Amino acid sequence: MPGLWGLGRISFRSGGDRGIYLYDGSHPYCNIGTSPPTAYLIDSGVYLDHSDFGHRVTHLWKADKSWSPDDHCGHGTHVAGIIIGQTYGVAKNATIFSVKVLEGRHYGPCSGSWSGVLEGIEKAYNHSSAAGKIPLSVINMSLGRFSFLLPEYSVDCGLLTLVKVGVRITSSMVQYRQWLQRA
Repeated sequence: MPGLWGLGRISFRSGGDRGIYLYDGSHPYCNIGTSPPTAYLIDSGVYLDHSDFGHRVTHLWKADKSWSPDDHCGHGTHVAGIIIGQTYGVAKNATIFSVKVLEGRHYGPCSGSWSGVLEGIEKAYNHSSAAGKIPLSVINMSLGRFSFLLPEYSVDCGLLTLVKVGVRITSSMVQYRQWLQRA
C-alpha cells in the first residue's frame, strides 16, 4: 500500500521490519483492556473536522486567549494525522487533546513563546493525571526549537520531571531523543 513504508518500520509485531504495518489493536497500548491511548499534541492546534480523525480530537487549551483554537499553520494537523489518522496514523484508536502553543496565518510560519510551551506542558500533564491516563498517554512536541529566542532550560527541567513520573514524551528533535534516552 502506498504511504505505509514508514509504518512498517515502527510496527511492534514481527514482520514489521519488512515494510508491513501489522496493526490489529492487540497490543495493550492499542485499546484492549484499557481506554484508548491519549496523545497531548503541543503544537499549532488541530483541524477538528478532518475526515481522517473520526471526531477523536478535542481542543484542550491555547496559550493566548485571543487565538482561535483552529490550526492556521497546518503543522499540528499534519502531526495529528501521523498519530491518529485512519489511513496512515500510527495509533488509529487513540484520542488527541490539542494544546495550542503556536499561531500563524494561512499555513505560513508559526510563532509562540517558551512560557506558552511551559504552560501547555503543565496543562497536558494536569489533564492526563486527573484523567488517570498516566502511563497511557504521551505528550508530543514537534516544535521548531531554534525559532524561539528564550533559553530552554526550564522546558528541559519540566520534561525531565514528567518522564520521571511516567509520562512519555515524543519530539521530532534529535537532541531531545538523545536526552530522553538518558533520562
